[in-house]
Amino acid sequence: MTDQAITKKKANPYDQFKLAIRGDAVRERFEIILKERSEAFLSSLLSVVANDNALQKCDTGSILTAAAKAAILDLPVEKSLGFAWIVPFGKKAEFILGYKGYIQLALRTSAYEVINATPIYVGEEVEINRLTGNIILNGERVGDEVIGYASYFKMKTGFEKFRYMTVDEVHAHAKMYAKSYGNPKSNWTTNFDSMGLKTVIRQLLSKWGLLSIKMQDADMPLVSADNGRLTDPEDMVVPPFEDIVDAEMVDAETPTEPEPESLPDDNGKRPYAPEYIKEKLIKFADLYDDFKPTPKQNSLLHLGLKLCFAGNKEAEDQLHTVLFYLTGLASIKDVSGPTLKALLENWLNIEQDLDTQEYSIDPMAAQEAQAIFTEALAGEGQKALI
Repeated sequence: MTDQAITKKKANPYDQFKLAIRGDAVRERFEIILKERSEAFLSSLLSVVANDNALQKCDTGSILTAAAKAAILDLPVEKSLGFAWIVPFGKKAEFILGYKGYIQLALRTSAYEVINATPIYVGEEVEINRLTGNIILNGERVGDEVIGYASYFKMKTGFEKFRYMTVDEVHAHAKMYAKSYGNPKSNWTTNFDSMGLKTVIRQLLSKWGLLSIKMQDADMPLVSADNGRLTDPEDMVVPPFEDIVDAEMVDAETPTEPEPESLPDDNGKRPYAPEYIKEKLIKFADLYDDFKPTPKQNSLLHLGLKLCFAGNKEAEDQLHTVLFYLTGLASIKDVSGPTLKALLENWLNIEQDLDTQEYSIDPMAAQEAQAIFTEALAGEGQKALI
């Protein structure tokens, strides 16, 4: 062997994490927390890391610690769901509880009659009683500009509380306490309204509310939360992960020239090339070996692909062309469960608006679908017809 030599090669960040998460040490710790649901949770975690280049650069132990906190709270970590996030801060990952997560933990107490949060718009006036803390909303909305955020809860006992913050107060709070504030890619920049609602919900529930890890019986006595402490703090012991090796080395026959990765490095920049998307989906589908889709998920895939060509009367034909390019299958009913899940969660990122109940997809996925359609027709010698 003249041009090659046996060397030790460091696994790339994603493969390195995959090796760690599939090890007995990690699996056993999550099985203690989640029991039979640990496999599904770890598959979801693997998907989150695979889809986030910045997270792949974080210390493996910090990712697992953040994930364990979500597991203890029994909250999913998929970004699109908004219950909890694992967020990279340099080389460390941290667990961030979303405002939906706060609401979920509150609802598990079975103590609330109403929990709500809403933006306050220009034209509306908020009157606060400084003695009782009650809020009265006056005036009428005259535009789409948000001037503040309000949250409210009422318990079954009749106890109720309000919280209101102006947009400026939310900015000031974030600047003081949020590490990601000012980052152009953070939710504080890209989705400020969501973060504003989370802030007033968190401020309200952490000071006055009841939170619980587990669903409580309606007649079970509860202990008041103290600055956001949960009603069952003994369950919040996070297992250690410092012993998980972060720099896994593997034997490999390495050519003298650098060996290219199986997938190109997208550097997090979209839109992706059609061929890259096809290979990316294969990679993600491997994470969902045992996934079996429901009829609703089949319908969601059809809807998501159709939304890529919204307003086009040929959308039905176009979506089947894109599907065939990516999977080699012309019918959604023939798509395997793992591939369907990868298409929905790792590419289309289909979401439903809680207010309008309407579905939407990642705008970049729509742009990429157009490019895939063009590529597919070009491959058939029909580029001139586009």
